[in-house]
Amino acid sequence: MDPRQVGWWLGDAGYIWFEQPAGIPEEKFIFRKQQFTQATENGMENEPFTILVVEDNAEEVILLQRAFKKTGMDIAVHFVVNGEEAIDYLSGADRFNDRITYPEPDLVVMDLKMPRKGGFEVLEWFRNLQEGALIPVIVLTSSDRESDIQRAYSLGANSYFIKPTSFEEFRDMIKVVYDYWALARRPKPLVVRH
Repeated sequence: MDPRQVGWWLGDAGYIWFEQPAGIPEEKFIFRKQQFTQATENGMENEPFTILVVEDNAEEVILLQRAFKKTGMDIAVHFVVNGEEAIDYLSGADRFNDRITYPEPDLVVMDLKMPRKGGFEVLEWFRNLQEGALIPVIVLTSSDRESDIQRAYSLGANSYFIKPTSFEEFRDMIKVVYDYWALARRPKPLVVRH
């Protein structure tokens, strides 16, 4: 390895490499490395954007997994299959109590029609918590019924999307949603309790 190249481990995101540019003295390059290291230690660069997807349809989960992977974005995506699991994940209950393995999401993408507890019930539960108002929730569903759209927004959904019909549309939609919410300024989420 070229001694002018330096790498840092960024958890699941992998390594990031910097090369000392020609003509830049070593002491200035080391200063830049120290600034980067301080930023990562303060949590500003080392955590990928975390998305919780609540979806019960196995085929759509596979489609979403492929779409997230194809975007090439630095995101950690966690999937749960129904509203009860979503509540457990968001509250850190049961198997989701390890916040290193199951971090609090930066964004929730949720279907409406699911077994056990549906998306409307999860939205109502989540938005009734003070902490629940700080994490954006995107509804991603096949329903284009106006009553569902009205109800989702009245319960606190931040956006409502009809599920695309092709993989390319899924990928493009995921990229747009990520780009918007990754850039939007939001307060840090508080710990959600069940």
